[in-house]
Amino acid sequence: MYHVPVIITPPENPANISSLDDLTNDGVSVVFGDSEAAAIGVLCQKMLTNKGIYEHVEENVVAKGATVNELVTYVSLGQADASTVWEDLVRDNEDVNMIEIPEGDNIIKIVPIATLKSSENPELADEFVQFVISDEGKAVFEEYGFTLYHDIKRSY
Repeated sequence: MYHVPVIITPPENPANISSLDDLTNDGVSVVFGDSEAAAIGVLCQKMLTNKGIYEHVEENVVAKGATVNELVTYVSLGQADASTVWEDLVRDNEDVNMIEIPEGDNIIKIVPIATLKSSENPELADEFVQFVISDEGKAVFEEYGFTLYHDIKRSY
C-alpha cells in the first residue's frame, strides 16, 4: 500500500488553493503535521524543501498537529485554509476538499509489511501477512481508501 499525501481545504476552498505553491500566498493559513511527531509532517517538510518553498510556507503556518486527524479537524472546522494529510484519510470525507499533489512534487510513502524474527507467534504473524497480501486483504485496504502497491491505475 501507499500513503499518498494530498492537500486539503475547507469544502468551499476560500483561499483558492490548487497546489503546494499556493500555500505561500499572503493571507493563507496553513496547519501542518509536527515534523517531530507525525510522519506527514516530515514528508511535507521534505516536499516543500525540494520545491524551494518551505520557508515561505512556514511563514503561513498557524498551528502544527501531532496527528493527521488533528489536521483534518482544523481544516474541516475552518480554522485553517489548508493542510497536507494522507489521501486514504480524506478520500470520501465531505467535510474537506481534497487536492491531489502532482507526482513530480509529491513524495509517496510505501507502507511495508513483514514479520519479525523475534515474533512470539511467528505462524500467526505470517498468517496475517499472507492475508494482507491476498486479494481479500487488498480489497479490505482498498475499501478503506488506501492505494494498493503497484496499483496499475496509478503511476507511483
